[in-house]
Amino acid sequence: MRVTMVNAEWLPIPPVLGGAVEQTLYETATAVRDPVLSVISPWSRALNGEGGGPSAIFHHVHISEQALRVREALEGEMPSILDYRGAARCFYYLNGVTDLLKDLDPDVIQVHNRPVFVPYLLRQFPEKRMVLYMHNEPDYADPRLDEAAEGLHHLVFVSRFLADRFVSRFPGCASRVSVIHNGVDVDVWHPGLKQGPETEEIRERHGLRPGRTALFVGRTVVEKGIHHLLEAMEVVRRRLPGAKLMVVGSPFYGAVKAGPFLERLRQRAAQMGDAVVFTGYVDRDRTPYYYAAADVTAVPSTWGEPFGKVVIESMASGTPVVGSRRGAIPEIVDHGVDGLLVDDPKDAGALARSIVELMEDSERRREMGDAARRKVVRRFTRANRLRRLQAFYRAFEARFF
Repeated sequence: MRVTMVNAEWLPIPPVLGGAVEQTLYETATAVRDPVLSVISPWSRALNGEGGGPSAIFHHVHISEQALRVREALEGEMPSILDYRGAARCFYYLNGVTDLLKDLDPDVIQVHNRPVFVPYLLRQFPEKRMVLYMHNEPDYADPRLDEAAEGLHHLVFVSRFLADRFVSRFPGCASRVSVIHNGVDVDVWHPGLKQGPETEEIRERHGLRPGRTALFVGRTVVEKGIHHLLEAMEVVRRRLPGAKLMVVGSPFYGAVKAGPFLERLRQRAAQMGDAVVFTGYVDRDRTPYYYAAADVTAVPSTWGEPFGKVVIESMASGTPVVGSRRGAIPEIVDHGVDGLLVDDPKDAGALARSIVELMEDSERRREMGDAARRKVVRRFTRANRLRRLQAFYRAFEARFF
């Protein structure tokens, strides 16, 4: 069986510009040998013209070339729908995807995170089996989702939270749904880094004190709740004057440009003395040392977190999480056992109390960190995800081929 994974229209694979989904697809494509996998994603200059890997696996759509081709074909008579937000980029990308799929001729087309691709691809390739793999929640207001749900042969979600939400809206899909949790490489994210030279260098560079370091990793956007975390840190500092928060991330994957929201965060942090350190975007291979340098990782998401890979990365590092009861976070963290959960991430006082609780009690922090590490090793490893994915492929092949 041959499977082609189709990524969304923004970031390339290999993940030279970052992206949790892109990293997951890259790991899958380079590890799984049965079935035969290939990947389609947009081209980027960051790939340095080399394609980023074996040509038999990674294939790229040059969206600008597709745009020129479409404009020439239509002689400037562009459909008005292409003026709507990112519709033009999506349209050009799908044209390129279609061309590549005709060449690759897979048995299964596996669309990632883009239900709106499904109706179009079903019309182009009616004989192919179609799988939708969701890492995030779809736009339930989009009428094309009904057509996609009807035509799909199977759906995979990265959390029970996402799967249950989808089935509640499309109960007829219940028998075609699987949940495969994300995983982390426990040989890369592990507690042994806590005393390593790279970790000590981070502590020294930012003036971090033992038992006084909180960490935020991720995109610096509103739905991640970081503005509430800064408010909580003001409370933490009144209780523990030497406490600091490291903010590791940027508004978009790999981006260095600051938006208005990040500027407001920086202005707020400037009023807090040295309480907050903004590192900007950090390459993925460096993030394990930041988890190791922290005493607690805060994940104060205000939206329905689809999974929260930061959560398992921190837990694998032996660093307990203070997270919100949002989305799939409670699927991963057992409150009081391997982390702490806050009912309302907008409640800065509750968030601060949980952070202080772990900062002040080194023994409890260690016990929770050890329990968190054990859980990830048991349930959320990359190897475990790949085993479940291969089991899914075997079952799918037995059913349809």
